[in-house]
Amino acid sequence: MKYVINGKAYIQKPLVLGQIGQMALCLNGLSIPQDGNAVITIMKLGDRLNQAIAVVLREEGKQLKDKDVKALTAEFDDTIDAQIQMQVVQDFFD
Repeated sequence: MKYVINGKAYIQKPLVLGQIGQMALCLNGLSIPQDGNAVITIMKLGDRLNQAIAVVLREEGKQLKDKDVKALTAEFDDTIDAQIQMQVVQDFFD
């Protein structure tokens, strides 16, 4: 999957071990129903939504090891729109 956020291209690929650990920390304590839709998942994630998206996405052409999840989360707080948030959640969690 490919998304353009604030003029930058981001891609979603299968998670690697490091991302799985980051996602586990992000989702710690949350219960997301298997039959839930994207809206329910977004509501459950709450203020963790952009952090989860920052874990899942990587800037196209950049190495995953160079990604700063905290900085990317902060950037998404100011730049990502609801439509892209919904699409990323649908693509990842469905």
